[in-house]
Amino acid sequence: GDRLVITLQDMRGSAPVLRNEQVAAGKTTQLIKLQTGHIPTGTWILKVENKTSHRVATSKVIRLQ
Repeated sequence: GDRLVITLQDMRGSAPVLRNEQVAAGKTTQLIKLQTGHIPTGTWILKVENKTSHRVATSKVIRLQ
């Protein structure tokens, strides 16, 4: 499967506060759980990078508490 690198960083693009590597289990939707208990309240950028196809997806994440 494709190798995915998942990072969570602040809106300024600083060093990631979370980094996780996964291997995709196929072409279907896959649930990935991330441990976010140590992440401070705020607005973050979630980035998923496919190291095989070089595709990148980003999303804004807001942590309330």
